[in-house]
Amino acid sequence: MSNTNIAVDTALERIGDRLSPLPEFHEAAVLRFGPIVSDTLRNKYEAQVDLDKVVERHSVALVEKQAQLKAEAAEVNNSVLALEKVVKQFAALLAAKQQVMHLNTQHQQLLGQAAARYVFSPLYTHGPISPF
Repeated sequence: MSNTNIAVDTALERIGDRLSPLPEFHEAAVLRFGPIVSDTLRNKYEAQVDLDKVVERHSVALVEKQAQLKAEAAEVNNSVLALEKVVKQFAALLAAKQQVMHLNTQHQQLLGQAAARYVFSPLYTHGPISPF
């Protein structure tokens, strides 16, 4: 512990005593660069003059906002995943519908071909077959 550090801490403690009623003092108007060696200064004004403590104090709102944004991002991500699943299901449904339409067209074509064979068949009598 050097005399210079003690002198700086003593001066900051006196400045703190005078400026503590002012809001600017609590908003990092005075900062201590380097370690605080005085227990008195640490106990009374560390939160106002120690750079790490000031940053920590001022970042609480930012940390809370970050957590909130991360939670919102997770919700959005979950929604996106759910919507992607719906889109895949819709695409599969659309493909199945197109397949059904294609099979229906083939079925109609086969029915038409069968009817044409039946009509032009030599066994076709163009009317009901009489049992007599």
